[in-house]
Amino acid sequence: MKRKLIIGLAALALAAAAGAAPKASWLAIRAGGVRTLQGGLSNVIQDIWLEGSDVYVATMDGLGVTDDRGATWRTFHAGDGLPSNDVVAVAARGGDIWASCIEVVEDPFGGVYYNGKGMAHYDASTGRWEVIGKSRGLPCDGTNELAWDVLVDGAGVVWVALWDGGIGRSDDDGASWELIKPRDDQGRECRHFYSLAKRGDLIWAAAEVTFPNPFLGDQPGDRPLASNTGVFKSTDNGGSWTFYGPRQQLEGFFPVVCIQHDAGADTAWVGSAPPDPTHGEGRGVYKSEDGGASWTRYSRTEGLGDNTVYALAAYGAWAWAGTLSGVSRTDDAGATWRTAREEAGLPDRYITALAAASEEEVWAGTAVGLAYSLDSGATWRAVDLSPKAGPLDLPTAFAFPNPFSPSRDGFITFRYALAGGGNVSLDIYDFAGRRVKRLVDNEYRGPGERIDERWYGVREERGPAANGVYFFTLELDGEPAARGKFVILE
Repeated sequence: MKRKLIIGLAALALAAAAGAAPKASWLAIRAGGVRTLQGGLSNVIQDIWLEGSDVYVATMDGLGVTDDRGATWRTFHAGDGLPSNDVVAVAARGGDIWASCIEVVEDPFGGVYYNGKGMAHYDASTGRWEVIGKSRGLPCDGTNELAWDVLVDGAGVVWVALWDGGIGRSDDDGASWELIKPRDDQGRECRHFYSLAKRGDLIWAAAEVTFPNPFLGDQPGDRPLASNTGVFKSTDNGGSWTFYGPRQQLEGFFPVVCIQHDAGADTAWVGSAPPDPTHGEGRGVYKSEDGGASWTRYSRTEGLGDNTVYALAAYGAWAWAGTLSGVSRTDDAGATWRTAREEAGLPDRYITALAAASEEEVWAGTAVGLAYSLDSGATWRAVDLSPKAGPLDLPTAFAFPNPFSPSRDGFITFRYALAGGGNVSLDIYDFAGRRVKRLVDNEYRGPGERIDERWYGVREERGPAANGVYFFTLELDGEPAARGKFVILE
């Protein structure tokens, strides 16, 4: 099972790299062997999908596919047919690709909200993209209407976890959609889904049932009067559903689910996180070996890297949890956990996506890069998706953590690379284009692959920067070189 960034937090992270030029179609690449030697994608990873030797990676700046573990990439951006470069979910089967795209918009009061840009479908038989939304019956192309997760099962049926619409199901390549809205243990209809896992006729879905607030509405994050978080299970391919939550001691907010199949039995894993990603922590991971009737919780006490878990994967006897402090792994059903962090080769310990190809091969996405392991997660090899500095000495740059909370994170880092030295200027602007801070003022920086500049969230006039979307620009010897976006979310 794979999972993207943090629901609210991860989808707010904005791409730092600029969009690449349109690439050749999938069919042309397959037929002619054309390859992109540089990724041209963001290192903010939101989702990973594996099919055979192909690895599909959804980033904040486009969609990438590699079949040689990141040596070369086929890339897709808005210029190639995607409705936006911000891809939060991806799935594929037989060359066909499904990608959920969004945009993050700043409101007049300094906050941000999501616009769904639709579900993009790449038809391998024609080499073309089409964008599917409400006109086809799938509410994923409007304000607060988007898809957080997508999967394609063995029969070619597409399943979509909608933020406001339930679970979408299509067995005709997206021509029509059935919207499934299961009811919880108190009979309330659920429309808000975050993650899906499926094996055969068994489906698990992470959800939030909101009780409408007459003053603020009932969208997730709108502070409803109350909410019921948990997971739904179907054993008949979506025909009927059972809800599991607080009554089964399954407590917390759950952005991700996973199915582990080993020795003929299915185990459900659920990752927990704080409802507000800027405050608090989750409760670790829950496991059920009896179809949801009872659950066992594992946390830092049992060796988990962190109690907040936004990604899960399983294969055979192994299960992996992507935490805020690395990838934790177990091969004894959770009795013991071992955690890999940067010293094991991960580009960052903040894990945003996981996918397993075998008991040995597992892929991890982070907020600053991609990595894979060939020894069950003990050691990792990082894959850089951003273009390298070229002959014109143009750097690449990205900002992390993204979103950035000054009180929680302390500072945001702007990282860039220079093939040769030069005088650098780094400026930060708000959404209206006003300069907030000149962080580096025409100062010399020598060549290097990892040059870091820090900002503590203080404006030029010394006041704290407000919540919202910000831009940064990097100039080299007085010429524009790189730009990107980030979000302050206090």
